[in-house]
Amino acid sequence: MPGKRNLARERAQHAATEHERSAALYTMLCQALPDREQAIIGHARILHHLASLHVTRRNGRPLSWRIVTRWRRLHAFPLLSGAYRPHHLAPPFSTTHAITAWLLTRLSSDEHELFRVGQPSRVEPQGNAPRDSRSAERTLADAA
Repeated sequence: MPGKRNLARERAQHAATEHERSAALYTMLCQALPDREQAIIGHARILHHLASLHVTRRNGRPLSWRIVTRWRRLHAFPLLSGAYRPHHLAPPFSTTHAITAWLLTRLSSDEHELFRVGQPSRVEPQGNAPRDSRSAERTLADAA
């Protein structure tokens, strides 16, 4: 065994290079998938995008906007913050590639103080009852 792992040392090394790796990954995503990058405008859409990636709080509950703004302030989350003024609205802005690059440059998918990536639940869109069951017969009869 070459030696014991030192998590503090790994975190420090990771933190020292995360901005460069995030920029390189963002550039790679933009070059490889230029037509897939989309602007995400507004609180609800940014939270929905993170939820679609199965990013949750550490306890598994959905993220709140306050958590996302804390990530921006403390962890360089790619977010152009918006402003609400009496006469105009300037919603927050980000992009799919920027968020993906930021997520992929974290140390793990269970980041301490940040987030957890949950496993998607398998939901059958049409149900999983056999076609010859009574419930399927009733559903087909009701549809007709």
